[in-house]
Amino acid sequence: RRIKLIESFFDFIRLISGGDKEERRKVMDNGASSYHRFPAGNVNALEELVELYSDGLILFINGFVNNLAVAEDLADETFFELMSGKSRYKGRCSFKTWLYKIGRNNAVDHLRR
Repeated sequence: RRIKLIESFFDFIRLISGGDKEERRKVMDNGASSYHRFPAGNVNALEELVELYSDGLILFINGFVNNLAVAEDLADETFFELMSGKSRYKGRCSFKTWLYKIGRNNAVDHLRR
Protein backbone atom coordinates (compact mmCIF):
# COMPACT_ATOMS: atom_id res chain seq x y z
CA ARG A 1 0.00 0.00 0.00
CA ARG A 2 2.81 2.40 0.88
CA ILE A 3 4.63 1.64 -2.36
CA LYS A 4 1.43 2.33 -4.33
CA LEU A 5 1.06 5.65 -2.50
CA ILE A 6 4.65 6.60 -3.34
CA GLU A 7 4.13 5.66 -6.99
CA SER A 8 0.97 7.79 -7.09
CA PHE A 9 2.85 10.68 -5.53
CA PHE A 10 5.60 10.49 -8.14
CA ASP A 11 3.02 10.26 -10.93
CA PHE A 12 1.42 13.39 -9.50
CA ILE A 13 4.79 15.20 -9.37
CA ARG A 14 5.55 14.19 -12.97
CA LEU A 15 2.16 15.48 -14.05
CA ILE A 16 2.62 18.79 -12.24
CA SER A 17 6.15 19.39 -13.47
CA GLY A 18 5.80 18.25 -17.05
CA GLY A 19 2.66 16.71 -18.40
CA ASP A 20 -0.12 18.17 -20.44
CA LYS A 21 -1.29 21.63 -19.33
CA GLU A 22 -4.94 20.58 -19.44
CA GLU A 23 -4.25 17.52 -17.29
CA ARG A 24 -2.40 19.66 -14.72
CA ARG A 25 -5.36 22.03 -14.56
CA LYS A 26 -7.76 19.14 -13.97
CA VAL A 27 -5.68 17.71 -11.13
CA MET A 28 -5.10 21.05 -9.41
CA ASP A 29 -8.69 22.24 -9.85
CA ASN A 30 -10.59 19.07 -8.96
CA GLY A 31 -12.45 20.55 -5.99
CA ALA A 32 -13.35 23.79 -7.72
CA SER A 33 -14.80 22.07 -10.76
CA SER A 34 -16.88 19.75 -8.56
CA TYR A 35 -18.05 22.73 -6.52
CA HIS A 36 -19.21 24.59 -9.63
CA ARG A 37 -21.03 21.52 -10.97
CA PHE A 38 -23.08 21.13 -7.77
CA PRO A 39 -25.24 24.29 -8.06
CA ALA A 40 -25.82 23.39 -11.69
CA GLY A 41 -27.70 20.31 -10.49
CA ASN A 42 -25.00 17.62 -10.40
CA VAL A 43 -25.60 15.91 -7.03
CA ASN A 44 -22.59 13.63 -7.57
CA ALA A 45 -20.34 16.68 -7.43
CA LEU A 46 -21.04 17.19 -3.72
CA GLU A 47 -20.36 13.50 -3.12
CA GLU A 48 -17.01 13.91 -4.87
CA LEU A 49 -16.14 16.86 -2.64
CA VAL A 50 -17.04 15.03 0.54
CA GLU A 51 -15.10 11.96 -0.55
CA LEU A 52 -12.08 14.00 -1.59
CA TYR A 53 -11.82 16.36 1.38
CA SER A 54 -13.73 15.03 4.40
CA ASP A 55 -10.96 12.98 6.06
CA GLY A 56 -8.37 15.73 5.81
CA LEU A 57 -10.86 18.38 6.88
CA ILE A 58 -11.87 16.36 9.96
CA LEU A 59 -8.24 15.93 10.99
CA PHE A 60 -7.55 19.61 10.38
CA ILE A 61 -10.52 20.70 12.51
CA ASN A 62 -9.59 18.15 15.17
CA GLY A 63 -6.33 20.05 15.58
CA PHE A 64 -8.38 22.97 16.90
CA VAL A 65 -11.06 21.22 18.96
CA ASN A 66 -9.18 18.08 20.13
CA ASN A 67 -12.34 15.99 19.90
CA LEU A 68 -12.87 13.77 16.89
CA ALA A 69 -16.67 13.58 17.25
CA VAL A 70 -16.95 17.37 17.40
CA ALA A 71 -14.55 17.68 14.46
CA GLU A 72 -16.77 15.36 12.41
CA ASP A 73 -19.82 17.46 13.27
CA LEU A 74 -18.02 20.68 12.34
CA ALA A 75 -16.87 19.15 9.04
CA ASP A 76 -20.51 18.26 8.36
CA GLU A 77 -21.44 21.89 9.07
CA THR A 78 -18.75 22.99 6.62
CA PHE A 79 -20.14 20.82 3.84
CA PHE A 80 -23.66 21.97 4.72
CA GLU A 81 -22.50 25.55 4.14
CA LEU A 82 -21.41 24.47 0.65
CA MET A 83 -24.81 22.87 -0.01
CA SER A 84 -26.81 25.79 1.29
CA GLY A 85 -24.83 28.37 -0.65
CA LYS A 86 -24.00 30.33 2.49
CA SER A 87 -20.39 30.60 1.33
CA ARG A 88 -19.32 31.18 -2.27
CA TYR A 89 -16.02 30.14 -3.79
CA LYS A 90 -14.66 32.97 -5.93
CA GLY A 91 -11.39 31.40 -7.04
CA ARG A 92 -9.05 33.77 -5.20
CA CYS A 93 -7.22 30.83 -3.66
CA SER A 94 -7.26 27.07 -4.08
CA PHE A 95 -10.56 25.37 -3.36
CA LYS A 96 -8.99 23.32 -0.56
CA THR A 97 -7.65 26.47 1.14
CA TRP A 98 -11.07 28.06 0.96
CA LEU A 99 -12.83 24.94 2.29
CA TYR A 100 -10.37 24.57 5.17
CA LYS A 101 -10.82 28.24 6.04
CA ILE A 102 -14.55 27.67 6.43
CA GLY A 103 -13.77 24.63 8.59
CA ARG A 104 -11.35 26.67 10.71
CA ASN A 105 -13.94 29.41 11.16
CA ASN A 106 -16.50 26.82 12.27
CA ALA A 107 -13.98 25.40 14.76
CA VAL A 108 -13.17 28.84 16.17
CA ASP A 109 -16.88 29.65 16.47
CA HIS A 110 -17.41 26.36 18.29
CA LEU A 111 -14.61 27.14 20.74
CA ARG A 112 -16.12 30.56 21.48
CA ARG A 113 -19.45 29.02 22.52
